[in-house]
Amino acid sequence: MDLRGKTVFITGIGSGIGAATAKVFAEYGANVTGFDLIGASADSVARDLLDVGHNAVCTQGDVRDEESVRQAFEAAIGRFGQVDFAINNAGIEGTLCSFSQTKTEDFDEVISVNLRGVFLCMKHQLAHMEASGGGVIVNIASIMGLIGSPQIVQYTAAKHGVVGMTKSAAAEYATQNIRVNAVCPGAVKTPLVQNVLDTTPEVLAPLIDNIPAKRMAEPCEVGELCAWLCSDKAAYMNGAALPLDGAYVAV
Repeated sequence: MDLRGKTVFITGIGSGIGAATAKVFAEYGANVTGFDLIGASADSVARDLLDVGHNAVCTQGDVRDEESVRQAFEAAIGRFGQVDFAINNAGIEGTLCSFSQTKTEDFDEVISVNLRGVFLCMKHQLAHMEASGGGVIVNIASIMGLIGSPQIVQYTAAKHGVVGMTKSAAAEYATQNIRVNAVCPGAVKTPLVQNVLDTTPEVLAPLIDNIPAKRMAEPCEVGELCAWLCSDKAAYMNGAALPLDGAYVAV
């Protein structure tokens, strides 16, 4: 794939899937922009890419704050002229516990980051792509956006919402040269997944044990699927929610 001359905007770029996806797009020639709640992590990703000759500008930002989203996105446009691809990846897992014991404030926080945050980003991304003649958005959902899981109601609800927004936007903007898809990873070797394994192994360990592929995904594998979805090779792929889970939801 040749993405030279294109610009990608990635949220949650500072670690895990976001950082790996930034590297994948850079290696295919794209300019990389984006932000992370932890500014030092975003800066580190940008420096690593710049050190090997790629174009990258990464900043601190918060998907929960519309002004922060607007400023980060406009900064990316100001630096590279336009944004062709957007990867909405920022997310948190929340506290894992039974439905009846889930704290309302924890539910609200996860919805604010994982669902409202994607909405705010898409709102500005779609407006820009509509005005600039097109583009591609990939939302990082989860297999929890396709199935249910105990003890993680807030995360499951948010990711189902992301899949729903993906389909709605895809249908609305299909005639305007804008494609919107969702990637639904299963267990991926990221700090978020490791944190769940460390704190509540009884929740995630059974999922990992039941993966037919007998391994977790590497973050770069998510990045590769995102790059393909953004490329012309996936020109007719729109409104899809693609599992990337080693066949977990297939059985």
